[in-house]
Amino acid sequence: MDLPNQITRALPGPKSAVGYEAKQFVEPLLLMLHGGGRSLEDLRQIHNDIGLRDLLKLDQIPKACTTGDWLRRMGQSEGLSGLG
Repeated sequence: MDLPNQITRALPGPKSAVGYEAKQFVEPLLLMLHGGGRSLEDLRQIHNDIGLRDLLKLDQIPKACTTGDWLRRMGQSEGLSGLG
């Protein structure tokens, strides 16, 4: 499916050189939702599961509050259509 590249093409990139890429937000969100997560705080389980992160090559996962901020920004910009 080449999902990471599709995410990169569909959503805006970070505003700074140290910001997270869109795929670093979306991949953990998809994993959380697929696993039955119901709130952003459920991302903590993925963040703390080093074995799962190693297996899926998820080196850096934004914290739940950072992900919430990113989702709000996407909803207020061109990112909303990309999330669709």
